[in-house]
Amino acid sequence: MTKQIDFYIDKNIVDGFYNSLKRYIIAYGGRGSGKTMQFAALSILYAIKNPNSRILAIRGSQNRISESSLQMMKDVIFMMGYEEYFTMTENTLKCHNGSEFIFYGARNYHTFKSLRGINLCFVDEATELSKSAWETLIPTIREDGSRFLISFNPEKEEDWVYQTFIVEQHPEAYVIKMNYNDNPYFPKVLRQEMEWDKSRNTAKYLHIWEGELISLTEGALWNYDMIKHSKAADIEDYEKIVVAIDPSVTSKATSDACGLIVGGRLKKNRYDILSDKTAIMSPKTWATTAVQLYNYYQADYIVYESNQGGDLIKTVIGDLDRSIKCYPVHARRGKKVRAEEILYLYEEGYVTHTKHFKTLESEMVTFTGDKKDKSPNALDAMVYCLKSLTPNKVRVQRGTHPGQMGSMRLRH
Repeated sequence: MTKQIDFYIDKNIVDGFYNSLKRYIIAYGGRGSGKTMQFAALSILYAIKNPNSRILAIRGSQNRISESSLQMMKDVIFMMGYEEYFTMTENTLKCHNGSEFIFYGARNYHTFKSLRGINLCFVDEATELSKSAWETLIPTIREDGSRFLISFNPEKEEDWVYQTFIVEQHPEAYVIKMNYNDNPYFPKVLRQEMEWDKSRNTAKYLHIWEGELISLTEGALWNYDMIKHSKAADIEDYEKIVVAIDPSVTSKATSDACGLIVGGRLKKNRYDILSDKTAIMSPKTWATTAVQLYNYYQADYIVYESNQGGDLIKTVIGDLDRSIKCYPVHARRGKKVRAEEILYLYEEGYVTHTKHFKTLESEMVTFTGDKKDKSPNALDAMVYCLKSLTPNKVRVQRGTHPGQMGSMRLRH
């Protein structure tokens, strides 16, 4: 009689392991997703269903057996109710059908070559393994039908495991990105930690909980510490609300996105970014979206860049609603100079974002002003929006270093 499993395993992991037949099953992403525990459960099921198999469990940070995946494996066995199938000691884990688990640390990779007959290799904290470790490990796992379960939280783009399986898309890899919102049993205590990071530290939240890479762009005008978040005020509390458009004239896959930002000004010259709907859209689609945002936020007017598209913007929006006020902005200065003109608002804490606007914030922390950079469409729209909302236009001399702008203040 088969014992019923009372343990959650994501259907994508199940499909990857049992249906794809790929050699490498990859689960990566943020904390709290349950990917490590679920891979441990798959390893345990494999041991039970495949007599006399050998499962190698590698943990990146392990130096001693006490730091290995052994205790986690034991915990999962008890959670699944499968303890009757195993003999467990302080340092070993064996299945009654002859299957056994072997535990290694990544720093001992020189000894991988001595391993024989491994059928399944579970690598946790996979970014801890160096390129040399992987190049030693992979040829060692050479039994017919042998496979890998690989889990990690992304760190740096140059990490071998990230480059090989995510960037270069190894043909024998089945890749799943998992975050806390994929885990129906995400613990309440971790949710509280996640919400705290989300409200206080964008960089930490994106890296730890959303599984984003640690990314620092040298020379970028903004950094994540400059981007603050708070809840939006009531609509009636805003003195002025503006919808800003950095338009695109086509909707091809190779086209620039249409920057579409909503911002509002509160008392004491404080500003909220309320919405970012930047995307590749046709003129009709972005015009319709802009009108919807205008009505939803009860905006005062729409401001748009007239360099590209000219009167097209006003015409397309006018066809939808002639009562909407539209004002053009002609960009005479370069993107970097325009951005520097509102940078001080972030440096001095005058601006907050009411949500984590991934597109906008990613552009902000990677924008250097280099002409080779991809056009920052959301950032351009945000600049037009804040310049329109700022009661006293503040200009900086061409070439002013961003660090010199900290002493600038709004004039009340």
